[in-house]
Amino acid sequence: MRKQQSRNTRAGISNVKDLLPLMQSALPEDLLALLELTGKIASKHSAKAFIVGGVVRDILLNRKSLDIDVAIMGDAMAVAEELTAHAVKKPVFNRAFATATIPLHDGFHIDVATARTETYEIPGALPEVTPATIQEDLGRRDFTINCVCASLAPENLGEVFDPYKGLRDIEFGVINVLHDKSFVDDPTRIIRGIKYANRFKFVFDDAALQTAEDAICDGCFETISPHRLTDELRILLVEEMPWGAIWDLAQLSILTSISPYLSLAHNALPILQRIERIESSLRETFPDGYRGWLVRLLLFMGNVPASELTSTLDIFDLDRNELRIVEQFITRGNDIASGLDGLDRAKDSDIFELFSDVLAEAGVVVIAMHGGKAGERAFERYWSVLSKVRLSINGENVKEMGLVEGPTIGKILRVMLMAKINGEIEGRDAELSMARELVSKAKVGLGDLS
Repeated sequence: MRKQQSRNTRAGISNVKDLLPLMQSALPEDLLALLELTGKIASKHSAKAFIVGGVVRDILLNRKSLDIDVAIMGDAMAVAEELTAHAVKKPVFNRAFATATIPLHDGFHIDVATARTETYEIPGALPEVTPATIQEDLGRRDFTINCVCASLAPENLGEVFDPYKGLRDIEFGVINVLHDKSFVDDPTRIIRGIKYANRFKFVFDDAALQTAEDAICDGCFETISPHRLTDELRILLVEEMPWGAIWDLAQLSILTSISPYLSLAHNALPILQRIERIESSLRETFPDGYRGWLVRLLLFMGNVPASELTSTLDIFDLDRNELRIVEQFITRGNDIASGLDGLDRAKDSDIFELFSDVLAEAGVVVIAMHGGKAGERAFERYWSVLSKVRLSINGENVKEMGLVEGPTIGKILRVMLMAKINGEIEGRDAELSMARELVSKAKVGLGDLS
């Protein structure tokens, strides 16, 4: 994280005065026309409109931006109301904060907000907002690279306003804060800074990095809610090529500052590379809603003892399924790992038995940490082939052969499923024949149904 020469400089950005030519080349024609219309609507309401923040930064860096932030000095809700005619889905209004989101074609959307200032009653709390000038609005933002705006007013469309030297920092690839209490006011800015640094190949300014380290040492992450922390991590850990972000989280001791048990796994880079290889191979076969971000967070949880499970879960805001994943990894990870011995000689039914109740995300990390090539092959075989094996018959078919409702039916079906997985039976007729044989054994009280 120490300051070094940026790997993403773009000469001339600091001299940009008129963004319109870049807007014309970067934005679809219909979107540019709608932004021009936004400026005209604002003028009609005696207001001024600006595109601001990330969209300006991304246009300057020649990157696509789907999120178009528009700040209004004046009645933002009146402007947003007129823009709703162009929405492709129902717009979302938050009138208490004078913000609105207007969904557009091709994934674009315009976020309209009143230019405002923010004050923090206590560190880490959500801010209180009041209307303000555009300069004051820019001054409340997280980093100078997000503090550049361009006018949408008809009389000076595209004119750049850069009071905090954000253009210079974009050109030289530097992450800079506006004041030395920035990370104390909102510690999640540190995580966003890591995201930008790794996404754009930027580096932290030395002074900004020092203020981040000081804030972390002073316990700044203990002041924010689990919900806000988790939201930022969800975004950070699904970035492309996330190793740099994961490493920065570890180097800055962000999670360790909250719990001493949260530390990056030894040899985390090769583990992550194995995770990415497994995910690439099984992307089409994993269950819907696979949580790749949580897989990467588990790289910090390998040393969490089962006795600290509750306190660890309290740090994050996880849904029920995410809680199950973390709980399984912490409480059963070692047992799963111990079952990996000898998998290169195992029958398919043994592989099925090992992985059938292992959640995909927990399994990926355990395999990447402990599985070796044989473990990877077995895990991939389970998810790509074995997990899809189904019997053609069911419990009702077995019951019709003369058994009463009870656990014996389930045992018979399980024995048959293992046989089918091992290739010992194939087709409905073979299944029915095996079921009759097993039912006969069960009726005469033979204990072993296999």
